[in-house]
Amino acid sequence: MKIKNKMKIIVMASAFLFSGSAFASDTEANLISLSKGEIKVIKEWKDVSMGGFWPVLISKKGQDDFVYTDGKYLFLGNLIKVDGTLPDAMKNVMKEARNLKTLDSRFSSHSKKWEEINALEGITEGTGGPKVLVAFDPLCHYCQKLFLDTRKAVSEGKITIKWVPINNFEGSQNKNADATSSLISSAIFEKGISELTLWETSHKLSLKLRTEKVPDKIDLSKNTQKEAIAKMKDRQEIILRNKNKQRMSQELIQKYSSKISHNTAVTRKNNVNGTPYSFYSHNGQVDVIGGYLPNYLEEVSRLKALK
Repeated sequence: MKIKNKMKIIVMASAFLFSGSAFASDTEANLISLSKGEIKVIKEWKDVSMGGFWPVLISKKGQDDFVYTDGKYLFLGNLIKVDGTLPDAMKNVMKEARNLKTLDSRFSSHSKKWEEINALEGITEGTGGPKVLVAFDPLCHYCQKLFLDTRKAVSEGKITIKWVPINNFEGSQNKNADATSSLISSAIFEKGISELTLWETSHKLSLKLRTEKVPDKIDLSKNTQKEAIAKMKDRQEIILRNKNKQRMSQELIQKYSSKISHNTAVTRKNNVNGTPYSFYSHNGQVDVIGGYLPNYLEEVSRLKALK
């Protein structure tokens, strides 16, 4: 079956707000009623149709953002094309909103968080383009994808990234993941991040520090005395190697654990409840990306378009 729509739109909605045939009559009145007076409509762009939806700029408790409606349904979220990019019409709307200075409160709020997170210990790579702060956990699959996605842009000087290691598992019941996350982040602090992907760091470190199986006993009835003595020596060497590996792991974690715990506490205080979480800046204006986006680099460049 062929799709006849001129523009294919993906709706990434975070909260479904309202549906009903009467909604089209008065967007603002319905929003005010729905939110018990907490939402104010700043502007609607009914002439901008994206798959039948148009953007509405709202303000709620001093925070400005966009919602979308087709006159019947209303949702919060992002409208993107199937290739993961932002529709050109929406770029123009956002530029107009920025010129009206309606997003200043949102940027101001993010700017305060930027100052705190930028002060944290991290690993910076790249020398050009917009600067991005990324709170990440090395065990996070999407953090690893984001790292791989940005290799080319970093090497070409199109983006500067400060990677801020945090531990998603700190304080959780998953003690193994807690220790592993801390160990890998500690290794990244120790060795750097530019030459190794997060996955390679994790894999190589696990191989290096993996403990070996120790034989429980030596069966003297099946071995000569000389063979038994040799196997006992091998067993003792394995035990010693395992002890050294455990000591190395503990020493590495102890060296950087306070930094990682501090990073985790500060980012949690700033409502970073998942990874990757990015703060990006252009000419003093700061916005955020919560999670992984396939069009990450284009989104990071969005602030330039708002000027």
